[in-house]
Parts: sequence; C-alpha cells; structure tokens
Amino acid sequence: MVDLLLQNAVPYRKRSPSDFFLDNGLALLNTSFAQAGIDAQVKDWANQEFFASISDTETSLAIAGLLKEGKISDPEYLRLQKKQDTTIRKNMNIRNSEIAEEIRESNVPVFGEKTFYGDAWKNSTDLFRDVRDRSPETIIVAGGPQVSVWREKIFSNSNADLFVIGEGERTLEQIVNIRKSVSTKQKAMEIIKSLAKKGQIYNLMFKDQGSIIQSQLSRVAINQKPFPTYDFLSLDDLLPIEGGKSNIHVIIDSLGCPWNKCYQCDHKQMYNGYFPRSPELVAEEMKAMTQRGVGFFRYAGSGATLEHQVKIANEINKKGLNVEYSAFMRGVPGAREKYGKLVDAFSIMVESGLTCVGMGGESGNDAVNIIFNKGVTSEDVEYTKKAYEEAGKNLGKNVDFVLYMMFPTTTADHTSHDQIEQDNIDFIQRVNPTSAVISPLAAFNGAEVYVRKANFGVKVDQNFDQIMPLYEYTSYIPKEYWRPFEYHIEELNFDQIIGKVISLTQQIKDVGIPTDITDEQVIFARGSGFQGREGLTEFYQKTIVDMVSCGNLFLPQIYQNFNVKSRELALSNKRT
Repeated sequence: MVDLLLQNAVPYRKRSPSDFFLDNGLALLNTSFAQAGIDAQVKDWANQEFFASISDTETSLAIAGLLKEGKISDPEYLRLQKKQDTTIRKNMNIRNSEIAEEIRESNVPVFGEKTFYGDAWKNSTDLFRDVRDRSPETIIVAGGPQVSVWREKIFSNSNADLFVIGEGERTLEQIVNIRKSVSTKQKAMEIIKSLAKKGQIYNLMFKDQGSIIQSQLSRVAINQKPFPTYDFLSLDDLLPIEGGKSNIHVIIDSLGCPWNKCYQCDHKQMYNGYFPRSPELVAEEMKAMTQRGVGFFRYAGSGATLEHQVKIANEINKKGLNVEYSAFMRGVPGAREKYGKLVDAFSIMVESGLTCVGMGGESGNDAVNIIFNKGVTSEDVEYTKKAYEEAGKNLGKNVDFVLYMMFPTTTADHTSHDQIEQDNIDFIQRVNPTSAVISPLAAFNGAEVYVRKANFGVKVDQNFDQIMPLYEYTSYIPKEYWRPFEYHIEELNFDQIIGKVISLTQQIKDVGIPTDITDEQVIFARGSGFQGREGLTEFYQKTIVDMVSCGNLFLPQIYQNFNVKSRELALSNKRT
C-alpha cells in the first residue's frame, strides 16, 4: 500500500503547447517524499497521450477541417464542438471513477492533487467527490496555484478535506505520517487541525466548526530544496523522447519578485518576497538534467534581478554547459543610461544559452504604468530589449523577446482607451518583439486591483469569487472563445473589453508581429524547428488547430522534433 497518491489536475481540453512541459513541482515533491521515507505514487496526467485518449479522433478531424475553412460560426462546427465536449467529459468521468476505485482498492491513506483554475478545478472537485464516496477514510488534500491564489474563496466550490497554500513538502509529509499513525480519518483530522492551530503544521487551510482556519505560512529555504527527479515518468537513465511530454525542465532560479509592488499582480499571494537561489545550485541542477537527456530549460522566477541572472550565467559558462533557456525579467530602470552595461550583462547571459526573454511591458502609456505602480517606464523596457538584442547580434546568436501587454485597462486623467491603444501600437512597433501577448486587466485575488476594484474602475458580478476560480481561459486560445460574464473596466463591458483586445491584436499582426505566443512557447517552437517570424506563425497556426479541435494532426510530430533536439543538446555535454 502506498502512503500517498499525488497527481496534477487537468482541464477537459488542452490549453497550449506548453501544457506538457515536465512538471517540476511534482518532481520536486517526488524527491522530497523519497528522502523523507514516504512511499508516494506520482501520476502526471498532463501529456499528449492522455488527452488523445479522451477525445474522439473522427470528430477532431472534422472540427479541424472546418477551422481551416474559417467556419467557426457554422452550425455544424458548433454541433461538433458540443459532441466533442460530451465525449471528453464522459471519458474524464470514467478516469475519475477509475482513480477513485484504485484509491479504494489500495486503501490509500492520503490523496493529493496539484490544482489549477477553470475546468481543471471543476474536474478536481468532481474527482474529490468520487474519492470521498468510494474511499471515505482517505484524506483528500488540494494544493497548487489554485489554492495559493484564491485561498478562502475556493470553499464555495470545493470538497477537499485540507488545502495547502504555497509549498507542500513538509505539510504533506506531516499529514501522511499522522494518517498512518491512527486507525481512522476522523482521528487523524482532529490531530492535524489541532497541530495546525498551534502553529505546528504550516501552510494549511481548512474548515473547523464553520470557520475557515489558515495556519502560519512557511517555506523551505530555497537553497535547501533537492533537485527534482522524474523517475515516475521513466525508469530509464534518460527521459523518454516519446510519451507526450516535452523534455524541457522548469528550473528554480528564484522565487517571487524583487519589485513585488505592481497593483495588477497576484504574485504576492504565491511568494510574499524575493528569494534568489544559489547560482551554483542552478547550474549544477542544469548539469544534472543534461545527464537525463534534457537540454532546454525555462526559469521559474517571476523576474529575478539582472545581477542574479548574470551570476547564474557565469556559473553555466564556468561549467561549460551547452544548454538553451528562457527567462522572464523586468525592464531595467534607467536602461537608456545603463545601456552599455546592459549589453555586457546580456552578452554573458546569451553566451550561457539564454535564447528567449519574456517581459511585462504592460502599457505604452506611462501614465497607465504609474497607475499600476510598475516601477519602470516604457522607455526602460524598450532599451532593455535593445541591449539584449544587441548582445545577441554581437555574438551572432538569434535571440527572441516576448512582450506582455495589458489592454484595455484603467485610463489616466484626460486619456481615452483609444489613445492608450494607439500608444500601445507605437510602443510595440518601437520594441519590435518576436511576439506580443495582449490580455485585459484582470482582478485576481490578493492583487491591489482586486482589493480596491472601484479605484481602478473595475466592476464585477456579485458572484465573482465563485465564477473566477472556475473560469476557463488561456491567452493562447483566441479571445473570442472566452465565455462572457459580468465584468467591466470603466465603461467597457465584457464584450467591449474582448473587442478591444481583438482590435489591438489584429493591428499588431497587421504590422507583421506574431501574437499570443509566450516566451515558453517560443523556445518550444524554436526547438521544434520553427524559425523566423514566418516559422512562429506556422507553429501557431498548426498548434491552435490541435488545441481547438482536441486533435493530434501536428502536435505529436512537433513534440517528437523538440525532444530529439533536447536530447541532442543534452548529450553534447560531458556525461559524468
């Protein structure tokens, strides 16, 4: 009998090509539990093969054909999508029943799930119900981004027993050991809740006699975290090329944000502070992963300082690693005056394997950036990008840059949405990114925009806190597919907000800049063989067909190409 069954939640449909990156969160927990002597069974459902198994191939092909003809308003297209939904939900329910039955038959004491928003959360709640019905003595624990962001707001639509906010290594270890030490779930829950109230179990949230209790938050020191292991995917020395996962490792370079003051950002819900990781450990983990056949990496940080990223790059260069990675970062304040030093810094990073940078530009109108306390100007973003681009040119290496913009948003005095839209177009053309991703201002729990909605001109449905955790969206899927609900930004209603996003997105496309492809997707596309802007456009056109149709016309070969390249890159490093 295993002590713990742990898995990741999945939505009913694929959301983006990066859905199937290696799950470093599960892998990190897997390693931690092994070191603690806990027999954990880890399942990673986010893979191409699983999603192919729950959809209907014939229906997918028919939808794909109508997509290529642009017939997304055709009654037959809508009928086929409804049919596909029915098939997927039926098969997902079968999966949930099978998991619940496995838990019952194996008498699993604790079941944990890394949860996410939207349909994935709906699927989690359905699964938790099945587990509770079939195995009432199993403690059900929900964690992951969904719990950390929405916290007490999720109690209205969840039936887990316990919720973990933030890191779960130590918390789950304690829960498992307590459940194993007593004969009944009831007794275990009494002990767990009592210890949590006394501050002896961290990061836990639960209901007790009608009240929501949240224990003290704590985290494992970032330099004490073990290297993640993926032995739940393969017993081989090298990770498999096939199987539906993308062999790119999300590596912890830092946690949190050094600024952490943007009013639209909910990162403080996840990490209330900034925690840089030892550059030596980052490089050492990269080296270890190359031994497993992984040559591509994505930094997990929300925007580590440039100084910290240069230190990591120096360690990568010192070890002579041949890798490629992407990183998210902030524009550098005063970038124009620091331009020469920035070129030098980026040169070290590009030499170490940095091939793609993601950056929040937010707005081309600096009055808007001031409203949201961005701490940088549009000029800072522009010159940071120029320095990065010049470093790449000097080294003869292709580098990509993805710009994230927020529109429509709160307007400044004497400024209209139309003026901000034009300012954004001018700004984007000056920056000339590889791709631009446009999303409207959103009010996520914990962000200042959520706390002070009226100050930012945001009006929401009275059931907003129940709607948002279940709201299904992704920037990769065209915004016209987003389901409308009661949400206003100043005078704009939901349909008008989406109309503004579509308008700006189309204007960006009209000047030859791809849209809606994130930095993690750009490095994936490049590794799969799609080069130049034309290549990125082709990548998006092919993958969006498979996303919307739930099909597999293109993605299996793209994943195969990427994984072969990842292994080639990894094996170019010395084996130790």
